[in-house]
Amino acid sequence: MAQTTGDQLTDSPASISPNDAQSGTIMIDEPRRSRGTKRLLQSLQRISSSPSLVKLSRAVPSSSYRSGGKGSISCISLSSAGQSSTSHSHSNSYSSELSADFSTAPTSIAGTPGFGNSTTQLGRPSIRILDAQATPNLFYTPARVALPSDFKLLPRSPPLENLQEDYFSSHGTQSDSIDQTFLRAADFNFWRDLPSELRLHVFQYLKHQELVKCSAVSKLWHKMCFDGQLWQELSTADFYTKITRHQLAAIIHKAGPFVKHLEVRGCKQLEEEWLNGLSTACTNLEAVNLRECNIQRNSLKLLVAHNRNLVHMDLVGCCGVTNTTCRMLAEHCPNVQYLDLSFCENVCGKGVFRVIDECHKLRALKVAEVRGMSDANIMLRLFELNTLEQLDCRRCDLSDAAVQTLFEGSNAEFDVLTGQAVVPPRRLRQLDLSFCSSLTDRALRAIFGHVPDLRNLQLSACVLLTDSALMDLFCTTPFLSTLNVDGVRLLTNATLQALTRAPCIKSLAWLTISDCEHLSDAGMMGIFKAADNLQTVHMDNTRIGDLTLIEAATAARGRVCSTISTNSRPFKALRLEVFDCQNVTWNGVRGVMARNAEITGPLANTNATGSSCPKGFVSLHCFYGWQQTVDEHEKRVLRGDLAAASRLEKKWAQYMVAYEEAGIPGSGGRRRRRRMREAAQQHDEEEGGTGVIGRRRRARSGGCIVM
Repeated sequence: MAQTTGDQLTDSPASISPNDAQSGTIMIDEPRRSRGTKRLLQSLQRISSSPSLVKLSRAVPSSSYRSGGKGSISCISLSSAGQSSTSHSHSNSYSSELSADFSTAPTSIAGTPGFGNSTTQLGRPSIRILDAQATPNLFYTPARVALPSDFKLLPRSPPLENLQEDYFSSHGTQSDSIDQTFLRAADFNFWRDLPSELRLHVFQYLKHQELVKCSAVSKLWHKMCFDGQLWQELSTADFYTKITRHQLAAIIHKAGPFVKHLEVRGCKQLEEEWLNGLSTACTNLEAVNLRECNIQRNSLKLLVAHNRNLVHMDLVGCCGVTNTTCRMLAEHCPNVQYLDLSFCENVCGKGVFRVIDECHKLRALKVAEVRGMSDANIMLRLFELNTLEQLDCRRCDLSDAAVQTLFEGSNAEFDVLTGQAVVPPRRLRQLDLSFCSSLTDRALRAIFGHVPDLRNLQLSACVLLTDSALMDLFCTTPFLSTLNVDGVRLLTNATLQALTRAPCIKSLAWLTISDCEHLSDAGMMGIFKAADNLQTVHMDNTRIGDLTLIEAATAARGRVCSTISTNSRPFKALRLEVFDCQNVTWNGVRGVMARNAEITGPLANTNATGSSCPKGFVSLHCFYGWQQTVDEHEKRVLRGDLAAASRLEKKWAQYMVAYEEAGIPGSGGRRRRRRMREAAQQHDEEEGGTGVIGRRRRARSGGCIVM
C-alpha cells in the first residue's frame, strides 16, 4: 500500500522537526519495545487485516475526528494499513507499554462499537492519532494535536461585585466575556443620613432618664441627647430617688442653660449642691418647682437673680423662703404670674405685699397658712390690681373685714335697691377659704354678686356659715362646678334645695357635704334628679339612706344613653362615698349593684328589638365590710360581664338575708345558722374565694394508736 490512512498504526516514530512544536499539543514518544512484543503486534495486525473478519464485523460510523481537526485527546488505532478510516477493528487490544500501564484486555467485542466512538472505557479517554501522515512504519506514528477545548483552562470569571445584572437576566446562556461591570452600592446609614430635625423629633419621645442613658452611646449621640430642644422641660420627680445627688446635680449642670421648666420637687438631697453652683447653672428658667426642697436662702436669692424671666414659681414648704426672697423676687422678676408660698414658715404678709405691689401680672396667688394676710393694705392692693384668677387663703387668719375689702374695696358706693357695692366684677375663678374659722355670713354676702365667673368654691370647716349666705350666693354664680362645704355643721336641707333651683345646678360636677349631720335624703334626692353633670359626691357621716343611693344609680343610668350591645364596656359615670352613714344598709348597696348590671328590654321610641345595657355605672365606696364585694362587682361590670355581676349580687343578697335571720332569737336558730353558713360559702365561691366558711368539723377518726 502506497499510503496509510489517519487511523493506521506505525511501528517506528517519525522525525519531529522543531517547527512542529506548538503550544497546546501533546507529544507522544515511542515506547521501548522488545522483540516478543513486536512479533505479537505484527500477528495482531495480520489477524485484523484478514478479509474474513472484516465481513463478520458490523459497520461502524466514521470517527468524528476529521483530518486536520482537533480531537478530544490523542489515541491509537489498531486498524490495518489498507482499511479505510470508516472501518475499525472489533477485537483489538493494547499492550501494556502502548497503553501506559492500562489494561490490555480487548477494548471491543463483536456487536459493540469500536474505537470510533467518542466514549471511553472505564472512564479513561481513548488515545487516537489524528491527521497522521503516511510513514514506512505501520505500527506507531507519533503526532501532535491541539488540546481539546473542554480540557483547556477558561479565563477567570470577573468577581460578582463587578456584575451589573443578576444571573437570571442572561436567560441561561453563558457569554464568553462580560463587558459590563457591577457598581457597588454606596454605604447607606439611615440614622446618619436622617436630617437633624427628625432625629431630635425621635429623641423627644424619650424620657429624661432614657436620654441620659442614650448619651453614652457615642459622641454624636451625646451631642444630640443634650440638645437644648430636648431639655426645655426637666422633671426629676420620677427618678431622683434612683440616682445619687452628684448624678442629679451633673444632669442639671449639663442641661441647665437650655432648661426653661425645672421641677425638682422633693429633692432634699441637693442641699449642698445648691451652694456649689447649682443655683447659677440654670439661667433661662421660666417656671421652677422647688416644693419641699432644702434650699438655703442665699442659693434661692442667686436663683432668682439669674432668672429674670420667671413666670411660674412653686415654693411650697421651702424653709429658705423669707421676706427678703419675696423682695428680690419682686425686683428681679416682675413678670411672675403664678406664685405659691403655701406653708412657708418664714414668710408673712409683708413679703406678700412686696410681691403684689411690684408684680402687676399676677394671676394666681396661694398663701395657705401664711400669717398676716388679714392686713387691709394687702387686700386693698389685690382689689385695685384685679388680675387674680386663683386665690388660696387656707388656714389664714382672715376676718370678715378683710374679705369685704378684697371684694368691695374701701369707700365704695352702694346700690340703694340691692344694698351691694357698685364695683367692677372680680376675675376670680377659684377661691379657697377653707379652715378660716372666723368667717361668717357677712364675708359671703360681700362675695355675693361680685364673682360671676366663680367655678370653684372651697368653704370647708367654716363652721359659722349658715344657709342664708349660701342660698344668696348660689343665685349669682351660674358657672359654679365645685362646691365644698365639708364640716359646715349648721347647713340644712334648705341649702341643698336652693342649690337644686339655682342656675349652677346644670354645671355642678363636684359636691362635698361630708360631716354635715343635718343633711338627709330630702335634700340629696333633688340634687341627683336635677344635676346632669354631677360626677363625684362625698356624703360621709350624713343622714342619707338607701333612697339616695337608689336615686343616684337611677339618675346616672337615665342621663347616660344606653346601648343595645351587650359587649360594650361601661365607664364610671358617678362616684359616691358614703362612709359612716348610719342609714345606709345593705339593701341600698344591693340596689346600686343591681342598677349597674341591669339589662332592660328594648329601648323606648326605637325600632330596636334587642336588650339595652348601661353605658355608665356608679362607683360606690361604703362600709369596709361590704367594700370587697362591691369592688368585685365593679370589676365584672367594667369588663362587660353583666351576667356574672348579677350572679354575684344575688349570692351576696342571699348571704345577707341568711345572716340577718341567723341573729333572730328563738327556736330554729341552729337551722338558720347552718343556712347562713351555706349562703356564705356560696357567696365566697362566687366571689373567687376558697369556699371555706365557718369552723371546720372535728375529725371522727379513731384517734392516735399510741394513746
